[in-house]
Amino acid sequence: MTREAAGKRGYHHGDLRRAVIDAVLDLVWERGAHGFSLAEAARRAGVSVAAPYRHFADREAVLAAAATEGFDALADVLLAAQGNAGEGRLAEEFAAAYVAFALESPARFTVMFAARLDKPKYPDLMTAADRTGPPLRAAVEHLPDPDGAVARVWAIAHGAATLAVEGVLTRYHATGETADSVVRSAVRDWEAGAGGRGGVE
Repeated sequence: MTREAAGKRGYHHGDLRRAVIDAVLDLVWERGAHGFSLAEAARRAGVSVAAPYRHFADREAVLAAAATEGFDALADVLLAAQGNAGEGRLAEEFAAAYVAFALESPARFTVMFAARLDKPKYPDLMTAADRTGPPLRAAVEHLPDPDGAVARVWAIAHGAATLAVEGVLTRYHATGETADSVVRSAVRDWEAGAGGRGGVE
């Protein structure tokens, strides 16, 4: 069971939607975003194979709901990091918070970015995903080329998060190095180098 679903497993009266989403998150973590059917998710949730259709049109709709929750949660985490960041450390704190979220919610993170969802079909998903943009922009406004820095800082954060979720980020680093320390040092090094000269080499 994923940490996202821990303590919430199984169907309780009035909470069918939650039970199905949690079952899907479990299956995503076990098999990937495309390795199961909605019927399997129903069985995992302990409900009939027809029950999920009371809330979701199909399997993609459940994945979209899980991704929407994920983007909303990520946006909240990034906004909190922005509020707590010290002067000149916004980009570093953004990246560290991004990686921490991925490690805390790996199944959601997988759904958000690996499910190949048709996002325009799901307005709530688009709105939730758009909420992550302002914290990213705020994280790079202090840099000489914020427009160029947006993609670069996101690339550092997302690449580190993906490797961390796969368990390989710190494989080739010194003993005791953590995902947090790796991504922080990567952002600091980038800011001191290309980032400090406008973000373009």
